[in-house]
Amino acid sequence: MYLNLYLLLLAQNSSWLVMICPTSLGKELAQDMEKGAIEPLNLHVPVAFLLYCVLGEKARSQDEKVIEIEDTLDEWEDSNPIVQYFRKMKKS
Repeated sequence: MYLNLYLLLLAQNSSWLVMICPTSLGKELAQDMEKGAIEPLNLHVPVAFLLYCVLGEKARSQDEKVIEIEDTLDEWEDSNPIVQYFRKMKKS
């Protein structure tokens, strides 16, 4: 039953990232919800995964902006009469 649920999350060519990570608030808490001791286990891992996803998306976005800026600069350089003059002189 659980395998079918995981297969839905792990579909090939999907547009989302999936992380399956065991976490726990502790064994005592599971036995006694009112007075059980909280002993967190692996709670930092989902937070780290979230940061990885967010920062990775930001980095990809910045890469796209850099490419766009470089293209614009290339267009400006190509349309600059001074640059065109020096290119002609260099070819001669």
